[in-house]
Amino acid sequence: MRPGMASNTLSTPLLTLTMSTSDPIPTSDPEIAAWLQVVERKVAGLRFGSVQIVVHEGRVTQIESTEKFRLQSRVPVEPRVKEDE
Repeated sequence: MRPGMASNTLSTPLLTLTMSTSDPIPTSDPEIAAWLQVVERKVAGLRFGSVQIVVHEGRVTQIESTEKFRLQSRVPVEPRVKEDE
């Protein structure tokens, strides 16, 4: 953490957000409450994946989520053999 920066933590039932900032997190700010709610819904809806928060000039401007699915083959696949022409 840089000098003069404080670690601020904001917790919700599903996640805990820790930010290094010189200002306290305004927990009563409706804008912060709104994007935290979106992040919570995205995280709760994922089994495997990621949620990315995009920040522009100190404000959250975009929230992206990517879900991962692993497919398991039940039948082993034989390697393809190239036939001579």
